[in-house]
Amino acid sequence: MLALIYFALAACVGDFFCRRFYQFESVAHRCAAAILVGLLASSWFTYLAGLAFFWTSQPLLWANLLFFVAGVALLSWPKWKGRIVKTTPGEAYLKRSNLYLPRPRGSNTVDWLLIAGYVVLVSWMMFASFNTKAGKLQIANPEYSDFGPNTALMQSFAVGHNFPTEYPHFSGDRIRYHFLFYFQAGNLEFLGLDPAWSLNLLSITTLVAMLVIVMTLGEVLFNSRAVGRLGSLLFFFFGSLSYVPFLRKQGSVRAAIQAITHQRDYLQTIFPYRGDAWGTWSQVTYLNQRHFASAIGILLLVLVFLVIRYRAVATKRAEARAGTETMTAQPNGSPDIGSISVTDDSRPPEDVREPQVEMPSVSVAVQPTEETTITAEAFFATLQPFIFSGVLLGLLPMWNSAVFIAAAAILGLLFILCPLRLQMLALAVTAGLIALPQMLFLSTGSDKAHMPKLLHWGYTIDHPTVANVVKYLGFTFGFKWLLIALALVFATNLQRRFFLAVLSLIAVAFSFQFTIEVLANQKFIHIWVIIANLFVAFALWRLWHVSLAGTTLPRCDCCHSAHHSGRHHRFLSDAQHWLERGDLSERPVNRLAEEKHDSARYFSIRPICQPSYPDGWPPRLLWLALLCMVSRLQRE
Repeated sequence: MLALIYFALAACVGDFFCRRFYQFESVAHRCAAAILVGLLASSWFTYLAGLAFFWTSQPLLWANLLFFVAGVALLSWPKWKGRIVKTTPGEAYLKRSNLYLPRPRGSNTVDWLLIAGYVVLVSWMMFASFNTKAGKLQIANPEYSDFGPNTALMQSFAVGHNFPTEYPHFSGDRIRYHFLFYFQAGNLEFLGLDPAWSLNLLSITTLVAMLVIVMTLGEVLFNSRAVGRLGSLLFFFFGSLSYVPFLRKQGSVRAAIQAITHQRDYLQTIFPYRGDAWGTWSQVTYLNQRHFASAIGILLLVLVFLVIRYRAVATKRAEARAGTETMTAQPNGSPDIGSISVTDDSRPPEDVREPQVEMPSVSVAVQPTEETTITAEAFFATLQPFIFSGVLLGLLPMWNSAVFIAAAAILGLLFILCPLRLQMLALAVTAGLIALPQMLFLSTGSDKAHMPKLLHWGYTIDHPTVANVVKYLGFTFGFKWLLIALALVFATNLQRRFFLAVLSLIAVAFSFQFTIEVLANQKFIHIWVIIANLFVAFALWRLWHVSLAGTTLPRCDCCHSAHHSGRHHRFLSDAQHWLERGDLSERPVNRLAEEKHDSARYFSIRPICQPSYPDGWPPRLLWLALLCMVSRLQRE
């Protein structure tokens, strides 16, 4: 019971921090962020408190007591702050109203059903690979090599006294392994859970939270719930072509079916490196290294925040340019007084999801003047969430150092390719200051093993020519490359820059060696494919719409301005489409009105318009039943 209370308190602490610096796309996004940030913060606090009480017989007892006291005090601080510092009711309401961003169209029920399915599937994966029975640990065959030292590390905190921390298998010198996740598992065991439940509870919640953040990243990057859902689902389908040589060896379909049912090992690849036969390119990586998913979730959480900010900047710049053109279009250079409108000041500045094509001339025209008068103040106001993001990334080296290196590569290119460079610099400095002592601690010591050269071209390929590298990547990811190429054709400038930044992980994996075993670079490729799956999902989503456009569909309601759930349909010709592609600044306002009229006429053609399905299925669409989840989301 104490372990569950600790876990719930950690999630509440994570939510306390996140809702002060981040805005959320959904309730699921908020819950996932609370779990990931709460576990990271609580693990660091508890470990440092235990290290401070290392001289006692039970350091974890005092560390947990301190965490309970500090957590309760932190959560109750807003109540006491309201009595000490008087705030107006309007300010509190404004903060609450800015917590969530408007979402694209879609069903929340489908979101939660998919998340529930993830919980069931991930729970089966974790307990099938690590469980207890009759007081004995049961470890699956592919996991025993990793679970041997990791369970020993976990038990050294739960039933031992591992302060200062050493690696149980290599005692005598301080640890050089990112161990905080297994420290937290041992702490939950200390608070009452058995070893399997303590480790599996963390593994299940963090992996599901990571999948939720993947859904959110796809939604904010492509403005579509369908892309986010499909992109997260592709996590379980890596895309390797290993099945091709396997099926070729079978003489018939019956023999292939029998071979599949009797297969007990991972499919062999065409490459001789021994690691390719260990299930490297499968979900076994997340079963062996349980701390990997939680660290990826933190990185993706920061990327979601950055994408929201980048979209907000693009919208503000486009509105400012449109405002300038509006002023020049008015007679005598002055705006029309009759077009003044009142805007809703309660809308958050990052609300860029539903921009309107017909913008009031005065409110937009004065935008450049307003920005020049509050630039300095607005800059310092936006620093806090960037510094908070830097703190999260800076705490990663002791949790998973490979993800921290991946974050440095991605954010380094985003710094070059995208705006908000001063804010990104503050993020980098914060992360570097916090991470530097950890990196020095993990990479130095009296008995440090001899490390190979940092520069290493070719990953695990014996003869790493350009052709062999292309062949390796093509075989490993298969047809996903074709879909990624198609997605980049339809992608916006922001999406292409984002993909280019993430593509740096492939370059890092094939150009550097950070550990004795070069196969450890697989972590960078795993992170890349998680994000690349979103572009694959975007391509599939576009192909789905193209297939619908070429099919004779039943009578649609978009010709008559019909709407579903009180919100109108959105087409590819909306303002956000032009804002993200950077085309708005090149069109005068009257031309925008003409394009809107032309696009409305174009989409009113019955064979290519998008239907609005009711809750039931029309008889002529029964053939779409196997793809119901996608078809229900075609309006997105």
